[in-house]
Amino acid sequence: MQLSVPETASLIIVGLLLLLLGLQRPTFIFSGGTVSFKPWYIFLPLIVIGALFILLGFRSLLAELRNGDPPDTASTVVAIATATSTVVLPPTVPPTVPSISTPTPIPGVSPIPRPAWIPELVEVPAGPFLMGSSDDDPLAYSDEKPQHVLHLPTYWIGKTPVTNAQFRPFVEGDGYTNPDYWTEFGWQWRRDEDIRQPGLWNDPQWNGNSQPVVGISWYEAVAYTNWLSAQTGHPYRLPTEAEWEKAARGPDGRIYPWGNDWQPELVNSGERIGKTTPVGSY
Repeated sequence: MQLSVPETASLIIVGLLLLLLGLQRPTFIFSGGTVSFKPWYIFLPLIVIGALFILLGFRSLLAELRNGDPPDTASTVVAIATATSTVVLPPTVPPTVPSISTPTPIPGVSPIPRPAWIPELVEVPAGPFLMGSSDDDPLAYSDEKPQHVLHLPTYWIGKTPVTNAQFRPFVEGDGYTNPDYWTEFGWQWRRDEDIRQPGLWNDPQWNGNSQPVVGISWYEAVAYTNWLSAQTGHPYRLPTEAEWEKAARGPDGRIYPWGNDWQPELVNSGERIGKTTPVGSY
């Protein structure tokens, strides 16, 4: 309970009067003469009550001085509830906290670029394509035939192979230590073989930042896509055979991405360079 200043002063004054009355041991006057109560303990209750009144009065006065004037409506505070506590912001903070939303594009201002470790994707429109190889392809295997029409919905696929630079956060983070990213058999394989990074990770012939990551298994590739999904909040997975083939060769069944004739200057083949080249070189 908080007392006002006048109430506090009255409490102290009453306490002082009771205390003085008890300490003076007053003399009572009768018609036949005077009688004085000498024993001090008779007035002990008055002394105790007076002291309590004085103590309560001064305690209330100190609380009033400590709190100061109550805040006015201009000094509003905002309490933001968190999972474990409540944080009180200073009075200068507006009384409302705006929600986070997608910013409105500003003419002449470029949007925030995509982080380099997130692979760039391209859209492959829905529609049919010729899957497999025709009889006119002398290098085709028997399991690539017969060539047939397959319809696929719209999907997105990486514009280039995943690079070492894009795979590095997975290696240096918890990619090889967190079983949540791995299939059951993949995690068992990783533990049995003590796999901690790609097989050619430290080989300077293959580990350039812009070179595609090599020396990884299907298990590692799946774990990477699950890790990427967890980091970005968007679902990633490996493409199916049909999705990869349509994106690589186009919808019309061509043998190579550029057509049906071999052109060595358009591709990094084994007889020309002998190692992987930075993505985007062709």
